[in-house]
Amino acid sequence: MLAGWLLLWLFVGVQDLAAQGAAARPGPQRVDRVEVELIADVGQVRPGVPFRLGLRLNHDPHWHTYWRVPGDSGLPTQFDPTGPVGTRLGEIAWPAPGRYAIGPYANFGYEGEVVLSREVTLPAEHAGGPARFDVHAQWLVCRDVCIPGEAKLTLTLPVGAAAVAGPFAPRFAASLATVPDPAAAQDARWWQAGKRAVIELPAGLDVQRAEFFPYFEGVVRPVATQTLASSGQQLTLSLDTIESMTDGSPPPAPAAGLLVADGRSIELRLSAATAAPPAATRTVAEVDALRAPAATGGGFGSTLSGLLGGSSGSSGRAGTDPLAGRAGGAGAVGVSGSSGEGIAGPAAVGGSLGGPGAASLAGLDPVTLVAALGGAFLGGLLLNLMPCVFPVIGLKLLSFAQAGHGDPRAARRHALAFGAGVIGSFAALGLVMVALRLLGERLGWGFQLQSPVFVALMALLFVAIALNLFGVFETGLAAGRLVPASQGPGSGSSFAAGVIAVLVATPCTAPFMGSAVGYTLAAPPLVTLLVFMMLGVGMALPYLVLAGSNGLIRRLPKPGPWLVTFRQFLAFPMLATAAWLAWVLTLQTGADGLLRLLAAAILVGFIAWVMGRGQRAGRPATSPGRMAWGVLALIAAAAGLVMLMQIRSLAGVPVAMAGSSPVDGRSAPASQSGGGGVVGAGAPGSSGGAAGSTAGVRGALVSGSDGVAAAEWEPWSPERVAEARRAGRRIFVDFTAAWCISCQANKKLVLERESVRAAFSRRDVLLLRADWTRADPRITAELARFGRNGVPLYLYYPEGGAAPVLLPELLTPGIVFAALGID
Repeated sequence: MLAGWLLLWLFVGVQDLAAQGAAARPGPQRVDRVEVELIADVGQVRPGVPFRLGLRLNHDPHWHTYWRVPGDSGLPTQFDPTGPVGTRLGEIAWPAPGRYAIGPYANFGYEGEVVLSREVTLPAEHAGGPARFDVHAQWLVCRDVCIPGEAKLTLTLPVGAAAVAGPFAPRFAASLATVPDPAAAQDARWWQAGKRAVIELPAGLDVQRAEFFPYFEGVVRPVATQTLASSGQQLTLSLDTIESMTDGSPPPAPAAGLLVADGRSIELRLSAATAAPPAATRTVAEVDALRAPAATGGGFGSTLSGLLGGSSGSSGRAGTDPLAGRAGGAGAVGVSGSSGEGIAGPAAVGGSLGGPGAASLAGLDPVTLVAALGGAFLGGLLLNLMPCVFPVIGLKLLSFAQAGHGDPRAARRHALAFGAGVIGSFAALGLVMVALRLLGERLGWGFQLQSPVFVALMALLFVAIALNLFGVFETGLAAGRLVPASQGPGSGSSFAAGVIAVLVATPCTAPFMGSAVGYTLAAPPLVTLLVFMMLGVGMALPYLVLAGSNGLIRRLPKPGPWLVTFRQFLAFPMLATAAWLAWVLTLQTGADGLLRLLAAAILVGFIAWVMGRGQRAGRPATSPGRMAWGVLALIAAAAGLVMLMQIRSLAGVPVAMAGSSPVDGRSAPASQSGGGGVVGAGAPGSSGGAAGSTAGVRGALVSGSDGVAAAEWEPWSPERVAEARRAGRRIFVDFTAAWCISCQANKKLVLERESVRAAFSRRDVLLLRADWTRADPRITAELARFGRNGVPLYLYYPEGGAAPVLLPELLTPGIVFAALGID
């Protein structure tokens, strides 16, 4: 039964978030920092007439994928379509790339939107109706860290007597305009001396700017300045090389490359110069690699240091070699100072899995790894003090008190079983997250609570535990009924209590946890599992200490009549938790979802009553009366499953509510929902959970008791942040979720406090809330950008466009005032 429950927990928690198998999907797909799509330059194909299939990649700002030759590190994008039998494919047409510098190294690749295309010809004899094309695309996307990505894409095109241009034709034209024509390749001479190479450009070429991208690797320094100079009528382009060579060394194979000259793309065929080129008389232009935004500190190390009370100005892995751990041609780019707007922690790429986290342990920084494991341990330990775990604290005490019955060995056995349940559940959660990340999903801490079905199941579980505590029915395994009337429970009861403790802990993020779990974003699967297991060890530590101390065990309260009253009292926190989960479900699915949950709760109550009635009757389970009641209970269970499936169908339906908004916690007219999901809680794919919503009053001011106007919260979106930063405004961003108790506690106790709101207003701070109650890939990506894997996350952007400051997971007014510069 316990194993079945754990499997059900894992399955339901991921069913709404997992990819739909491995099947290819049409249309654009969002994978980490890139939106990818398979497109064509035609709307209708004619057999035998060539057309072009393209892989469209739209990168997040400052992120890039790679050209055919990646530079110092990286991997070229792979794009190999398959189509009807007999389809012919051409080579990838690579548009001219850019050079992107990271420290002393540089890569060749693409930012913004790019279309990589191949010429495709359907066989002339094709007569099978529409033509379907599939591609398994793979790429590496990098900024100051790298994330491998992949997607299975499909495109079906109608086939007719004439080819018809499609809506993407202009994008193909723009892309092909920078692709060199091999038939128009020109000859150039190469001269290398020491650590310098000079290309004598083709005669008659008169340009004012030139940049060379070699088709070979390991010779030209990608990051170095390229100098265009003239000597009379001869133009030369000077390059730095990686190694010193003998004067007059021939160009390496393949002796060719791309010259981007005044915006034109020219393929050069290189041959060895017979003599050194004439000395340059005039410098025409110097071209440098594009630099990424400057690193400004922050990241895992600085967050940990800040929580410990230390300085956060310089921490993490400053000075790390960006190519440390390079293997198999796949660069492993580490963080150097970790930009406050980048991803914190190390990242390594390569390996055979081809998904996020497919890194090797060799490229990890041991100091950062130890800090992550230590943070996970401390976070798990502190998780016991978080409000989300309070409902089960009494259950644990009740369990150990009743289980021992004065026998230290029995109490020790139950404490160890509880610890095993905690650690095992964290390990299982880590396994699920690793598996889904390898399938291309981006998940965060508490991701299962974004599934309305999981939230509903949790609410029903707490209703069942409450009924068990009230004595409606008996079981020796459920965490709520920790002992039958006649005997102490088995160890399975305490193991189940550990599982329940982890289940209810996921809405909370304790100090140290955010950075530790965020570290797993770019870590290998084994490291991810270690971090999650260390969370479990930390949470289980008090009970493992209890198991090892006879003195502590002897101090446990002795069983007696008081336990009956205490047990029944504990049912009320269970019901309160169920009520809170019902509120979360209402924000996800609206009143229709709440109605189905209440109906399912009534059915759970009926099943519990039937079980208890049969247990008290004392008749065998095979008696006609008990069998009849059992059939009714099975019918009720089937009806409850129908209710759950109906809740699942409501998960993607826009919700308009006149009640409390998860964004601002205030009343908002139903008309403000705008079809963008819950007021402030956007449907999947929405912008920051509120792109289609105007939750709250934009720019509204509410007067406080001291007469100071208090600013209201607005929905978060990357565009809104960028707009405010261009204007030089101060910004405070609250990444939150209705199911996150830590978030709600911070909001009520700190962010909604009148003095804090007045301080925001006096400093003219723009307040933005990113609501993650429902799965939202843009919020998930933004959390990952700051090295976090869940909520809460609090960012303060100082005025003038300075780098954002990461605040701790648990806020106080003093922390907020210090960030604002208020004494």
